[in-house]
Amino acid sequence: MPDRPLDVLRLAHRTALGELALLEKSTAALRRNEGTAWEDLDTVFGFFDGELKVHFRHEEEIIFPYLARVIGREGPIAAMLDEHQTLWRTLDALHEKVDELKGAPPDSADKVAQTVQQIANHIVGFLRSHIQKEDSVLFPLAEETLDPETLREMVAKIQAVETPA
Repeated sequence: MPDRPLDVLRLAHRTALGELALLEKSTAALRRNEGTAWEDLDTVFGFFDGELKVHFRHEEEIIFPYLARVIGREGPIAAMLDEHQTLWRTLDALHEKVDELKGAPPDSADKVAQTVQQIANHIVGFLRSHIQKEDSVLFPLAEETLDPETLREMVAKIQAVETPA
């Protein structure tokens, strides 16, 4: 078993960081009405609605329950679950504002685009911080606390959860 068995989740985090960079780029481009902003934003939403949902399932249904048996459900696990819910609520707000922007009259489009960019920037900062906490605190805690057989079982379950195409 590798020294860091949860690298499969860390790799997903690297993908997410790339999508966050695309979110920043696309929402800035929306304000200037240039480039492939709408297509890029659709790509990011596809990531959130697909790969990110599966990644959160890996954490919420596999990692967190195993780790909770050892450290309890409060503390880091409760914080991460709360952050997952906060992120989904904020993504819902972003979807709503993007829909509003699509139908906004020209005289109010810039104000709505500015709000879209503000929400997106909040998501970017929030999720980057969340990823950093998982990579530097939660995953190392799991790898240090759980026995090798449990870690192997968790990784096998993660790999068995279907990832969207």
